[in-house]
Amino acid sequence: MFEIVRTLYKELHYQMLKRDPRLSEEKMLKALNRISVKRNVVKISFLYLFFGSFLASGIVFTDEKIVISSLAVTIATLSFVFALYATVVNSSHSLSIGLFEPLKVLPVRIGAVYLSELLMLDIIPTLAITIPTVAVVTVKYPLSGILLFLWTLVGIFIGHTIGLLVLSTFGLRVSYRKTKGQLLRNLIRIFGLIVIMSAFYALNYFQRYLMQYSERFADVFEKYALAYPFSVSSIFEPERSSILLVAYAFVFLLLYRFSINRVWKGVLEPKMVVESRPKSFSVGFGGPILALAIKDLRLVFRKTSMIAGLLIPLYFILPQIFMVVRDGNFPKELVIGMIAVVSFFSTINADILLRVEGKEIDFLRILPVKKSQFILGKAISMSVLPVVFSVALVCLGFYFDRIALIFLPHAFLMPFDVSLLSMIYLFHYKGEEIGIPEKNLLNTIVTLAINGIFVGTITLPLFLISFPIGFAISLLIAVVSFVVMLWRIRK
Repeated sequence: MFEIVRTLYKELHYQMLKRDPRLSEEKMLKALNRISVKRNVVKISFLYLFFGSFLASGIVFTDEKIVISSLAVTIATLSFVFALYATVVNSSHSLSIGLFEPLKVLPVRIGAVYLSELLMLDIIPTLAITIPTVAVVTVKYPLSGILLFLWTLVGIFIGHTIGLLVLSTFGLRVSYRKTKGQLLRNLIRIFGLIVIMSAFYALNYFQRYLMQYSERFADVFEKYALAYPFSVSSIFEPERSSILLVAYAFVFLLLYRFSINRVWKGVLEPKMVVESRPKSFSVGFGGPILALAIKDLRLVFRKTSMIAGLLIPLYFILPQIFMVVRDGNFPKELVIGMIAVVSFFSTINADILLRVEGKEIDFLRILPVKKSQFILGKAISMSVLPVVFSVALVCLGFYFDRIALIFLPHAFLMPFDVSLLSMIYLFHYKGEEIGIPEKNLLNTIVTLAINGIFVGTITLPLFLISFPIGFAISLLIAVVSFVVMLWRIRK
């Protein structure tokens, strides 16, 4: 069974590699041979371990059971959320590229079991987040530590099962109509992701608050002791905790079997949703470049995981935004500094905009789309959210200091310049064939390095040369770079 899952895992990576026009068949085979399921899982787990160590540090020097049980509930919640998120997001991506189409014609009773196991390869590393806390609790209270570990396993299983239920209910439809509420759902999705990202910084204050108000947490947990994840606080009551643990495991095992059957049935016979009334055809505007950019954004906004990736630049400035709102001070130097940070880290978005191309790239190759148009379309879609973030920073700066409005041109130019530079580097291969260049670690490091130098070149005159000369030089560099890179792409 694991051999099939490993084959599916390699096929998933093959689907990404084969769209790189720079890779010959020989290089592609070498890249596939380097793919190791165990090595990838270990790498991700190692990164998650650092985050888990940060959480566990809050109980290293305390034996208070109320504090430990409060953190245990937090750990269980994280396990549940990570499993739910990974299941919903990654399952949609795997099914959208037709990964399980070959299994439909094979004598497989429930092929969704393989999907479940494939998803578990992305979920298993979340255990690394819980290991430090479990280890600390086990040293202090061995039986409670074991129960906490079992609860985290059950939490992962619960999240995975509910994710499969969500997939079987909403993710296995083939739609041929535009949903009226799609924009609203996308906005809610973005808002939810921002809230989740903001919550990470709240962890800095969580441990102190936990120590001060632990008795309040105890009252809440006692009131909702039967409901997961509050039931995890029962780890210091072994008998009750064991009964609840077994009950949850049994109930969700039944739900898992039910959801697996529903998922496989949906894969075999997806539900069709067709427009009930005819719609008039209307020609778009902006030409092929804008059409390609809009196509990318539509594909991204259909997949929560990709939206989360595009929000990464915002992730790096959230702490400063919290401090600005708290202190009521947002000087113009900080405004341009944060715009530079957003622009630099938008480099990461290049990988997301390349991955968004699934089977669509094969269709684009038969259309009269030039390589330059394809690159510009990617640059526009890559820069949309960073530009929005940068303009929002200028507006926030204007609220505190009117002079911040002078950085409005930078808010548009810097993110777009970074996007253009990223695409020029990634698509510097010879020939006019449209494809998806390989985005490996080396390419990522090089792209970050050249964009770091570029952003620094634009930003440094503002800090090293007095105003307004420094501002004029910075803006001139941004404008000239924009014109030169456009010429470089179109020539």
